[in-house]
Amino acid sequence: MILLISYNLNNTGKDYSSFYNTIKSADSWWHYIKSIWMIKTTLGVDEWNERLHAQMAPGDHLLIVDVTNQNRNGWLPKDAWKWIKDNNY
Repeated sequence: MILLISYNLNNTGKDYSSFYNTIKSADSWWHYIKSIWMIKTTLGVDEWNERLHAQMAPGDHLLIVDVTNQNRNGWLPKDAWKWIKDNNY
């Protein structure tokens, strides 16, 4: 499945490298827009929520949406649309 992860990380004193490394541990990932990632994974939104929430600070926000086989549109570079097409089950 393809999940879209969007977030606001609001604690300027926190090192969020473990948060980003957790996202990069997905089977495949794409990141072009600040604070939005798309990942290819066999894990669901609940599992990813648990993984990422553990790396966050109070006051941070997180949204994870399954976008597998969903209608999508927008203004993205060609390589982004290629990644979406190539990684869609």
